[in-house]
Amino acid sequence: SDANPATVSANFYVNHNRPEAMLTVKIEIYDLGGNKVWSSESTGRADMYTSTPVSWNLTNSAGQKVTRGIYLYRTTVTSGGDASTLTRRIAVAPV
Repeated sequence: SDANPATVSANFYVNHNRPEAMLTVKIEIYDLGGNKVWSSESTGRADMYTSTPVSWNLTNSAGQKVTRGIYLYRTTVTSGGDASTLTRRIAVAPV
């Protein structure tokens, strides 16, 4: 929630309905202007109903700390040609 902004890092746990499947989890961070700030993609076997966490250290793709504010993060889970996407807000206040 916006009440507790991320200060050092943010961990994204992606819920899904495919236990034991091979999943590709992609996290993309956008600023409110729609510019992609950072992204990560990992593939692995699902553990029950939650993916391995993807950690963002509040830097952009060039390794610079992002500015304080509200960002959008989009998670995409792909398994066997099926993809599901979810977009949410995250507040960050890098220290």
